[in-house]
Formats: sequence, C-alpha cells, structure tokens
Amino acid sequence: MINQQDFINDKQQEVLEKVSQIIKNDLKNNKNISLSDHYYFNSWADNYGKKKLIQLANMKQRFTDSLYLNLKLIFRQTAVELQKYFVNYNLEDKKNYSNLIVSYCDNNAIKNDKIFDKFFSSSIDDSKDTLWFLINVDSAPKKINQFKNIILFYKTKNNFLFKINFYFLFLKNIILFFLRKENKFFRDNLAEILKRELMYVLSKHKIKRVIMPFESQPLQHAILKKIKDIDYQIKTIGYLHAALPPFPTDFVWKNNEPDVFLVHGNAQKEILTNRLGWSKNTVQVTNSFRFQKNSREKYINKIYLPYSLGNLDILIKKFEKLFKFDFLNLSPTFEIRNHPFMINSKKHKHLEQKLNYVMSKLKNKNNEKIKNKFSIFFGATAAILEVLEHEIVAIHICSEPVFESHNSKIWTSIKSEQLEPNIFKYELLKKNSIIQFGEKNDFLKKFNIYNN
Repeated sequence: MINQQDFINDKQQEVLEKVSQIIKNDLKNNKNISLSDHYYFNSWADNYGKKKLIQLANMKQRFTDSLYLNLKLIFRQTAVELQKYFVNYNLEDKKNYSNLIVSYCDNNAIKNDKIFDKFFSSSIDDSKDTLWFLINVDSAPKKINQFKNIILFYKTKNNFLFKINFYFLFLKNIILFFLRKENKFFRDNLAEILKRELMYVLSKHKIKRVIMPFESQPLQHAILKKIKDIDYQIKTIGYLHAALPPFPTDFVWKNNEPDVFLVHGNAQKEILTNRLGWSKNTVQVTNSFRFQKNSREKYINKIYLPYSLGNLDILIKKFEKLFKFDFLNLSPTFEIRNHPFMINSKKHKHLEQKLNYVMSKLKNKNNEKIKNKFSIFFGATAAILEVLEHEIVAIHICSEPVFESHNSKIWTSIKSEQLEPNIFKYELLKKNSIIQFGEKNDFLKKFNIYNN
C-alpha cells in the first residue's frame, strides 16, 4: 500500500506535468496567456489558477467550499476591474536613467523621509541614475510625501458610487460564471495604469534596464510585455526575492518572462531549468539581496505563520499532536511570528491565539525556560528554506500537503520525512544550495544604483 509521502510525490509530479502540457498547448493559440489569472497556477493562495490545480489534482471539495471559493474569486476579480489608483511623481523632465526599478511598498514604508525597500533590502535615496516605480498595497495615506525620482501608485478610497458599480459588476460576473462565459482575460485596472505610465515615462526618459521582484504574477508579466512592446532593447531583470514555493507550478515558463531571472541558490536554478522549462542562460545565481547570515538563535524555537492559511482545524489538531511525539521531546515555549503582511488578518490572529492556548495548557515550571532545537512552520512559506540554511531542522504542518509540502524529488537538496499525515520534518543535505546569503547593500552595489 502506498504511503502518503509517496502519494504526494507522485501527485505533485503528475500535476506539474499536466500544468506544463496545458501551458505548452495553449501558448500555440495565445502567446499572452501569462497575463491571465487562469494561467497563474499558484499553489499557495486562492486564485483561478489554484482552482484549476485543485481540479487537476482530483482533490475533493465540499459543495459549500467550492461555492465559497468561486464567489471569493469573482469578488476579487470585480475589485481588480474597478479599483482606481492615484499616481504621484516628481521627475526631472527629459532626463535619462540607467535603471527603472519596479517594486512594492506600504504606508509604513513611506511615512518617513526615506523609504526602505523590503524586497531588495535597500534604502531608497535620491539617485540621479535610477527611477523607482513603487506600488503601494495600501490606500492613499492622509499625507503624501514628495520623493524625487520616485513614482508612487496608491489605491484611491472608494466612494458610494464605487460601491454601486461594484455590486452591479459583481452580480454580472456571477451570472457570467454560472453561464460559463467568464472572461479569462478580465481587465486589471492597476495593470492598465502601470502600462499607461510606462508608455509616458519611456517616451520622455531613456531607460537602459528594468529591475523588479518577480513572482510570475500576471501583473508582472503585463509590465514586462509592455516594456518590450515599447522598446525591445531595454533589458529586463527579474529577482526571486524570497524563494520558489514548495510546489512551484506558478513558475512554469509562460512567455513574457524577464531577460534575466536572478535566484539565490543553485537548487532553485536546477528546479527552474530542469522541471519548469526555463533556459539555463536566463536563470542566473546571485548572492541574496534579501537574506543575510544571522545567528542560529534568531531562528530556533519559533513558529512561523505563512501569508495564506488553509484549514485551521487541521493545523491546530496536528500542532497538538506534535507534543505527543516522544522522539521530538518538544517544550511548549515556541515564539510565534506572523507573516509581516498579515499582522491585521483576523484569521492569522485567531490561529495565533489557538496555538498559544494549546501551549499554555502544556506549560509548567519545569519547561518554561527550555528552548526547542526545532522551528515549526504552517502552510506554504519560504521561511522554511532560510531556517534550513541556518542548519536548523524544520517541522512543517500542512493542511494541503500536495500543494504545501517540500518533495525531495523536486527539492533534491532537502531530506523530507513524513512524521504522520500532514506533518513533515526537513533537513538540508547541502549547505548554501538553496540560499547563498548576501551582505548589506549587495543589490545597490551589484547594479551601481547610487554611483552616479
């Protein structure tokens, strides 16, 4: 009888082959499928591509769960189609730049006089030779600072008219869905605004290269395509700022990709080139701009929550089970670290409270100061790889193991052991194979951002 780990390994391989074949076949009819959310086969967050992955994996869903997912996706699609944006910029007219950097920020990052970019771990100072496009994931703050050579994109606050239009379009999209007439290439208002601003900026300013954090999202493909449509000579560079997800179906090559794709480990290059269809010349290994070598103490005895959470009941039940494994000898003293973008998430706060409650029931005077040698991870998260590179064993609890667990056949530098269904133990087989740690300001130095 096949065990769960072998089943997961086989299922991941089967689904990955199906995704690759779908993309290969559909590229013959439409060279721009990368612009569609339906071809963004994201295994770790809800989108149309994830819905297709569930079907390809033959995963059973309750009718209510399927209905909820469909309504959630239609709701999100409607918001993407209608959301308005405000553009704020302060540029020197007809000035040329060596670099255009497209990245993301939030209101906390821009409330001060200087901005720190989390994706490249770099402070953004005045630069005569670099222009920044920063997409703010928050609504516009009350006060908007003027930053030289930075173009900021904000969500506008939605008024009563927006809400009326939203509910009408939401209802229309629901009807089209049930009539099986939904549009796979629905309008993304942010993409349209970014393309418009790119056209304006590139008509006024000559740019040599564009650099961006790259996660193979449709929005990012739209930006890359627009740049090449305007000026094919501009060099485009994508940077994998975190790491490939455990089941990296979203990174199967789809066209409109960057000219150069920088990753910070040979193991990740191997996966991209051997399993996901990328050219060895396109994928280049560099020291990480984000991850730096730290003390092991920083990562030991922690619980890491991911960006997206699955079934909380499964996660909590399996967490309780961990403390019954005598060979792990765990003490209920873990410190919980939430995902930085999920600090205000009610679902994440609820899980954090439940985990603390489980540990509080197990605590006594004898174990209050005992630190565990492991760290625990929930769901799909790149933090696992950073901790493994610090020579720490990782315990991984999944609600959807096919989409969230690391498979040793794909991740050949990781030893994966199933402790029981939905619980895995990982150890790194080859040091520096997944992440080559960098130094402070490596990004600024590599591309000479402030040398002019």
